[in-house]
Amino acid sequence: MAKRKNKEIFAETPNAKKTKVVLEDASSSDLLSKVSTAKTFNRPLMKSASKTYEEDQSSELSEYERRRLENIQRNSAFVEGLNFIQVKQELLESSIPTSKLRQRGLTRPKKSVQASPLLPTRQSLRLQKKNPEGLPSLETRSQTSSPPVDERVSSFKQRKVGPVEMVPRNNVDETDAKDLIDELTVLANMLHNEKLSCDIVPQNTTPESYKTAIQGLGIDEQHVVKLVPNRIFSLTFHPAKYKTLLFAGDKWGNLGVWDVGSTSGEDGVYLYEPHSRPISCMSFDPNNCGKLYTASYDGTMRCCDVASGIFQEVYTFDDDDSTRFMYFAFGSPSTDTILAATDSGYVLVVDTRTNSKVNTAEHEYGLHYKTIKCIDVHPLNSNLFLTSSNDGIVAFWDIRNIKSANSSLSTLQRSRSVTSAYFSPLTGSQVLITSMDDHVRHDNQTGRWLTNFRATWDPKFDSYAVIGSMRYPRQIDIFSSEVKSHALMHLTHENLSSINSLTVFHPSANKLAGANSSGKVFLWTE
Repeated sequence: MAKRKNKEIFAETPNAKKTKVVLEDASSSDLLSKVSTAKTFNRPLMKSASKTYEEDQSSELSEYERRRLENIQRNSAFVEGLNFIQVKQELLESSIPTSKLRQRGLTRPKKSVQASPLLPTRQSLRLQKKNPEGLPSLETRSQTSSPPVDERVSSFKQRKVGPVEMVPRNNVDETDAKDLIDELTVLANMLHNEKLSCDIVPQNTTPESYKTAIQGLGIDEQHVVKLVPNRIFSLTFHPAKYKTLLFAGDKWGNLGVWDVGSTSGEDGVYLYEPHSRPISCMSFDPNNCGKLYTASYDGTMRCCDVASGIFQEVYTFDDDDSTRFMYFAFGSPSTDTILAATDSGYVLVVDTRTNSKVNTAEHEYGLHYKTIKCIDVHPLNSNLFLTSSNDGIVAFWDIRNIKSANSSLSTLQRSRSVTSAYFSPLTGSQVLITSMDDHVRHDNQTGRWLTNFRATWDPKFDSYAVIGSMRYPRQIDIFSSEVKSHALMHLTHENLSSINSLTVFHPSANKLAGANSSGKVFLWTE
């Protein structure tokens, strides 16, 4: 075999001439030793060459590098002065997701897994008694009669007739249900024996001191509760000061009772079903706190008498009458009578003592051409009351002198529907109106899926009101008649996670409740 020629490799450096490394054909051991020698010989030369090159470049660009470093230092000082690092850290901390609140109150029932329906067995046209074109044969046409037409099934639940027992629908033991009724009975007797009845204790304060007191309210994690299954249409507190009980009525006639702080039932929640349509209004009897009156779109008015544990009928429209109850108020001309407003523009005077006549009213007055949304009685003169309607009219009436729709004492015309109107709770010298005309700078356009906002008075005072808000972050607005230009304050809290369409103050304690359109309530306490 011919001998291979030697190969020469040269490494050139600035400080040395060509360095010759010879790789020649030899045995493997000799070749490896020479290669190793070559690598050891060349490594410091290459490193020295690189270092020398960098030193030359550094000496040439030293002025440029100096200016560049000065610019970097100046820019760094400017950025540090803007506090970007601190702001970034705060944003990162605020973006950390908080733990989700555990849902308290009613629990959603688990959906049962349904098996897929079996497909029908395939049949030939002959077995189906059809001709080749797929049409029924002449014999089949003559023998087959037209199928009966199924009657249309109503999408609404049937209205309940007669007394309804107070039996909870949710997962509550019979013992707990009985304990709640006993507790409500004891509270009613205590209020009656102490001659407190359901009277409201008036208080006087300045806007600043009132604002300070309200700012002390907050929502604890355990005070966010699913009280009813569906959208809430009505909300009220039990009048007792030393025991907090909250009542809510929803879209499908459910009445939820929340015994705040109780562990019985489902986190203290009890669910009843006295109606089949929305419970539009509820209120306690001013003479007996053991009776809760409710009115519904199903055309019935009931009294929840805790002593008997029965929802008794107070008034019921005929079955063929689709009239709905929209609102009611006690006390005109006496506290034993109820003024009930309907969607047909009529006001009914119902005497609560005539339980046997559930479809008879003492008087019926046609006062508006459209739905009456709200009705309220003057706190000092029970003969005077006011109504608000979808026709945009707020009218003042004297029940002793009502002859027609034109016999009102005075009227106030708004450009759009008036959702509610209330006398000030202590003197009746002011009227709180909620309308769709945005006369007060407040976003109250709730749309179709939310319950309409209703501004309500704090019953302990004569000049402070509360209403929900569409703004984000979610909040509740407090207004004062003594502060004309803007809202007195905006209540916000991290646990207030949705729009509260309905808001009410406790009649005797510094507490506030809000309700949303998914059946949840939010309780503000000190």
